[in-house]
Amino acid sequence: MKSWLRGIGWVAVLVCTSAACGDSSSPGGASGAGGSGGSGGSDGGDICANPDAGTLQTVVCVTVNSCEKVSYTGAAAPTYLCTPGKSTKYPDGPNSCRNEVDCMIINTGLVRDMVRTCALSYRDREPAPGASEPERIAACKTEADLNTACVKDATATKIMQPGISDACGKCYTQIALCSIAFCLADCSANADAIECVKCQFDNGCRVPFEKCSGVDRQE
Repeated sequence: MKSWLRGIGWVAVLVCTSAACGDSSSPGGASGAGGSGGSGGSDGGDICANPDAGTLQTVVCVTVNSCEKVSYTGAAAPTYLCTPGKSTKYPDGPNSCRNEVDCMIINTGLVRDMVRTCALSYRDREPAPGASEPERIAACKTEADLNTACVKDATATKIMQPGISDACGKCYTQIALCSIAFCLADCSANADAIECVKCQFDNGCRVPFEKCSGVDRQE
């Protein structure tokens, strides 16, 4: 997807909400399946088979696990495959985007940019510095919900009805907010920039998106 999320994008686990994942390459939605670009790069694989083994880090509305931080050595953004059915890499995961309608929408290559636009549009909903924990959680949930609704509406209007599913949209929201938190400088202008992609992998944004969406990265 040449838009923001062609391959998959920002991924991380939203602290205050159960949603947190993205389309293909990078922020702004920061990302999902069907991206163009190269292959290669280290694979998160079973690094997080035991999530308790990792260290959690929370930045604004995103919590990442150190065991999902991996290096990406490709020269271009990875390509992703979205087809109905279960993920071949994470078959027991949510597989939130692995259905006919979501895959048709993702494979247009347009979703990522929509996710990027939505995520940047709602940055003003982030919790204020020094906010109490209840206030932070409430603000983060509002920001996440608005992002997911925005992506659903944009895909329904510009691609096809009924738009991306709520479950799949939450995966994109997850990676988008993670990319904003950790990779804003590298990803805000171009989600397919290799600097953005590497930053997403390095900071634990990309693997959670892959697990959430079920969209398979092609090696």
